[in-house]
Amino acid sequence: MPVVVHPLRAERRHALTLALLVTLASPAALAQRAPLTPPPATSLSVPPPLVLTAADPTGVTLRIPLRLPASASRLVVAVTLPSGTSYVPGSATLGDQPTDEPLHGPSGRLYWHLERAAAVLTLRVAPTTTSPTPPVALSAEYPDGRRVTLSGTFDDRDYIAARPGNLPPLTGGPSVNANVTLDQGSSDGVTPILLRVTLTDAAGQPSSAPLATVHFTGESLTPDADLTTPGHQIRLTAGSGTLALPPVTTPGPLSLSVTAGARTHTFTVTVPTPSVPASTGAASLTLGLTPPEVLNAAANLDFSAPLAGGKLHIDASTQGALTYTSGVSAEYTRGPWTAAAGNVDSGIDAVQIGEVFGVRIERAGPIDLTAFAATVPHTDRALTFPGAGREYRLPGPVDSGSETVRVDTTHSDGTLTTRTLTGPADYTITASGVLTLTEPLAATDPHGQPQHLHVTYTPRGDGSDRSVAWGVQASRTQGPTTLSAAATFRSDEAPIFAVRATTSTPTARADTRLTYASGTQLRADAYLTRPGTGRVSLRYQDAAYNGPGQLTPGLNADAAYQTPLAGPVGVKFDARARLDDTRQGASAGAQLTADLNPVTLGAGVRLGVGSEAALSVLGSGQLRLGADTRIDVTHAQPLLGGTPVTDASVRVPLLNHINLDLRYQQRWGQGGNAELAVNAGTASAGATAALTLPERGPGNARFSARRVIILSNAAQLGVRGSATVRLPDGTRELSAGTSLDLRGPGSSFSAAADGTYTGSTFGVTITSGGSWTRGPLTASAEGAYTFGSVTGARASAALTYQVPGTGAFASARYRSADTTPDGVADLTVRAAALARRGTTTWRAAAAVTTPALDVRQATVEATGGATVLVTPSFGVGAQAGATWTPTLGLVTPVLGLEGSVQVLPGLWVTPGWNVLGGTGPLGRTGPYVRFDVLLGR
Repeated sequence: MPVVVHPLRAERRHALTLALLVTLASPAALAQRAPLTPPPATSLSVPPPLVLTAADPTGVTLRIPLRLPASASRLVVAVTLPSGTSYVPGSATLGDQPTDEPLHGPSGRLYWHLERAAAVLTLRVAPTTTSPTPPVALSAEYPDGRRVTLSGTFDDRDYIAARPGNLPPLTGGPSVNANVTLDQGSSDGVTPILLRVTLTDAAGQPSSAPLATVHFTGESLTPDADLTTPGHQIRLTAGSGTLALPPVTTPGPLSLSVTAGARTHTFTVTVPTPSVPASTGAASLTLGLTPPEVLNAAANLDFSAPLAGGKLHIDASTQGALTYTSGVSAEYTRGPWTAAAGNVDSGIDAVQIGEVFGVRIERAGPIDLTAFAATVPHTDRALTFPGAGREYRLPGPVDSGSETVRVDTTHSDGTLTTRTLTGPADYTITASGVLTLTEPLAATDPHGQPQHLHVTYTPRGDGSDRSVAWGVQASRTQGPTTLSAAATFRSDEAPIFAVRATTSTPTARADTRLTYASGTQLRADAYLTRPGTGRVSLRYQDAAYNGPGQLTPGLNADAAYQTPLAGPVGVKFDARARLDDTRQGASAGAQLTADLNPVTLGAGVRLGVGSEAALSVLGSGQLRLGADTRIDVTHAQPLLGGTPVTDASVRVPLLNHINLDLRYQQRWGQGGNAELAVNAGTASAGATAALTLPERGPGNARFSARRVIILSNAAQLGVRGSATVRLPDGTRELSAGTSLDLRGPGSSFSAAADGTYTGSTFGVTITSGGSWTRGPLTASAEGAYTFGSVTGARASAALTYQVPGTGAFASARYRSADTTPDGVADLTVRAAALARRGTTTWRAAAAVTTPALDVRQATVEATGGATVLVTPSFGVGAQAGATWTPTLGLVTPVLGLEGSVQVLPGLWVTPGWNVLGGTGPLGRTGPYVRFDVLLGR
């Protein structure tokens, strides 16, 4: 019987999908994503990527490891080829998979886009050259439109003008006619729908228009190429472009309209049914069916297949009695109906609930309906840790995927800024609660402001800490606006009622949520992008509110808007209000600005009432001298009440790659705060020395340095360090670290060591890991060791072997007592093998768990079995095994007699009967059923 075993995934839980790497955009999307005008760009020097080269008689292969920064939407990689060489078309891969061809800038630079958390870009150039390693520049793009240069020199104009290579010139005339055809897609629920949009001129030739305006209902996988123009804009090449829509599960018509010149053309495209029903996945699932363990399971499943006119998807990885921690989810879609069970999203977006363990049913229509019933945790835990560390311990086991990790920075004026981290690019977390950051967190940010790590997570237990919840929601979408109303109920809390309204157009978007839970909470946000830019944020909560998303009771509101008036003249408005237990005031201001290059001037007035009562005159000025020298000054002068405040900053380049930065704030009559910093840096090295001197309160002196050393084409060494001295008491905070990265054909290795010292606290964390592949054999290992104020160690290793008809896997894992949920060290060794010979498939598996590293407490499990195919779709077999516990002198045998039937192409169902009993994966004496699924169709 065909079976695929994937032991590596035995520990995988549902939320692991959050760590999957995001796929690259299509070639058309790469061109479409280039902004029409350069967004605001800043510079942030980080170590450059390690470019590995391998030359042969016909050319040179370049390998560039890349990582997407936290909260960035994508990474732009700019490669300048060695002189006399050219890119070999079709040679680029990302993560060993073919990727899209690059964009070509007028300068000859090549541009790729990375939207994954991490990957290796590989490309080939010819002919062979002995030129130095080509320079690579990195720029990160963020959802708010910012672009940050991370390393190297990034040419905005060259990037904006970049377009796919080898394209014919745009010689057609203005657009007159349009056409839409289906390039790819069917109602398989998996494949995106690709529509080809073509514009032609009066002579029938491809139009010269750079963009096409498309109107349709629903979402698009193709980003809008111009947010300032109504409708959805897609970029055209020689009059043709691609619009990508999400997969659909129901065949039928798709309606959309395309604007060509002064006319709008309406089209209907029919999405066909799949020509061959596709089932994909890999699974081995065994369910014990005997009470009290009616759902005792050993499962490893990721399966999608058509079923009864709909689409079924199952995702599971568990062993033992099924509970809310089992990481099992199943979803079935047919027409407008969707049913999901297991670890699923509640589907209620008007109330902040998120993932639950239960059942969800949805029906799409003019009014979308959603209902769920589930168990939810009573409360989440929230912990705050000081900076200056890399590894943090969370109390108790963690419900996988429930965590939110962010860095909070407290500024001198009392304001708080936050930065949310993304796993696994920025951190990893184990089920036992060990959180390890990719890069150590410093005690202060580059400006000397204190940093803390804030972690919110759901503790994992036996289910006794959960309550029953259920709820319903109705939503209606009309054009760009969606209105939702929801009610949720819990067995241990008062009911929650909420309404939510969202709207999104090319020029504005808004989100308002009103919730009642024994009290009232209001959240509202709005953003405007044309004719000017503006934002409004409103938060209100009364003291009786007892629902999700708690705020500080009171009213907090902020608004800002700016727009050009005529020529260089513009206007800016802003307002804020604070009505809570500590503040009762509001203020509003307006300024006129004039951009008189190289000087920008502004003047206005601000009026405040209550705790912010004042009438102030505002003034601002900026002087730009060359590309890098800048002086900024702002001042608020009260006419009635208030305190005069002056802010000034100066940036002066001293030498190549060395800048002097001076910041000063003076609150007249109350004191000032000055900061002087010297920043020196290139892509591979940098240093910062800074001094913060407030007139009142403690100051600090800081120094940090970093260096990346290229040891060879396959090796890179990094060193870093920082020191902060608190003034005037002289308290020191020190940190230092080093890392080594090695890459070779089929192998990789990395190691890092980081140490921190903060007064009486000292800690060192050492991590390492690597992998090696040769033919059918793959070996991997990783480990971490922490000592000092916090101690702990963990290590794991795995070995896999796979050839046609045979597969084997072995692994070992060690955890010290400080890293396990129950505080007891353990060692677990597992092995599994499968062999197919003719019509017989043989299976074997074994596991040894040693709590407290005491062999007398070990538990040994072993199973083996075989299935013989009687016909191509039916087989019979047996599975036998035993569990041995030396301490108890107890051996518990199991014996299952079974038959296998292929019910769908690639899907085998094996019912069986456990005739001997036991507590292993077959459950107790009685029936069980196993599901085995093949990869592919």
